[in-house]
Amino acid sequence: MTEMTFGDFVEQNKHFQKLESLIPPTTPISLLLTMDEDELVANSPPELKILMKMLTRALFESTKKFSKQEIFGHDPTTLIFNNKICSTLVHGLQGSGKTPIDALARSIAQQDPPLQGIIKIDLSWCGLVDIDVGYIKQIVDVIKPQTLDLSGNRIHGYSGKVQHLTPENNPVDKDILYLLENLTFLIISANPFASIDRLDFFQYIQQNKPDYLKKLIWIPNGTWLLAGAWKVMISPEHQDTVIQTHKQFFKI
Repeated sequence: MTEMTFGDFVEQNKHFQKLESLIPPTTPISLLLTMDEDELVANSPPELKILMKMLTRALFESTKKFSKQEIFGHDPTTLIFNNKICSTLVHGLQGSGKTPIDALARSIAQQDPPLQGIIKIDLSWCGLVDIDVGYIKQIVDVIKPQTLDLSGNRIHGYSGKVQHLTPENNPVDKDILYLLENLTFLIISANPFASIDRLDFFQYIQQNKPDYLKKLIWIPNGTWLLAGAWKVMISPEHQDTVIQTHKQFFKI
C-alpha cells in the first residue's frame, strides 16, 4: 500500500493548500507525525501559524492511543470502534472527532503491551471504503481476532465494474479473501460488497473457496435470511451452507 503524502492529504483537504509552501507535497504523513507540534507552529510565518496549528491538531490528535475505557465495552474480549473511526480519506478533519482508520492501525501496532485475548473487533458503521481495507488487514494481523464486524460500511471492490480486475488480482478482494482465510467470521452485511453488484466475488468463492461461505456473514439478519432473496447469488448446492452458517451466527 502506497503511503499517504502531504500532497495526497491536501487533495482531500484543500484548505491546507497554503502550507505546501512550508511542507513539500511529497512528505510522508508518517514523517510529519514524528515532528514536534509546537516547533512546526513556531517555525511558521505569522500569516500561517493558525493554519499550521489547525493542521497539527488534526494530525496529532488523530493518532492518540485509545484507553481501555474507550475501546472496550462490558466484554473485555471485544474492541468496539463503531462510529468512532472514519475513513482515511476523511483523515479526521471534518470536525467529527473521529480517528481515521490508518491512524488506528498505527496506534494498535504501537500499543505496549500489545493487545491480547481479543475475540471480536467491531468496525461497523464507520464509513469505511475500499482504500481502508488494507489498514483493516493490518489491524487483524496484529490482534488476530476470531470475528471482524465491517457491517454498514461502503466497501465495494468494483471487480465486476472494471474489466481487468478479478477477485484474484483486485487488491481489495485479495484482502477480503485473506481476512476470510484468517477469521472465524467476517461480517460484511449492508455493504455494496454484499450485493448483487459483486456477484462475481460470490461466484468466485463458490467455485474456488466454498469453505469461506461458512465464515462470511453477508445477510443482515434472520428475517432477510428466511425471506430468501439472497438465493439469486448462491447456487442451489451451496444454499444450505449459507443458511446453516447464518443460523449458527444469529443463533436461530
